[in-house]
Amino acid sequence: MDMEGRAVLITGGAGGLGSAMARRLRAAGARVVIHDVNAERGRAVAGALNA
Repeated sequence: MDMEGRAVLITGGAGGLGSAMARRLRAAGARVVIHDVNAERGRAVAGALNA
């Protein structure tokens, strides 16, 4: 899947399915924005995506 140059917003991005989709889409070249009610877990996932 080629997502180069696309932006994706994932709600629930710190959860199991959301974080898995975020990793997959990031690996495919997308810019990924995650939103989650748990800000601490959201920051952890965002940090892992940018590592």
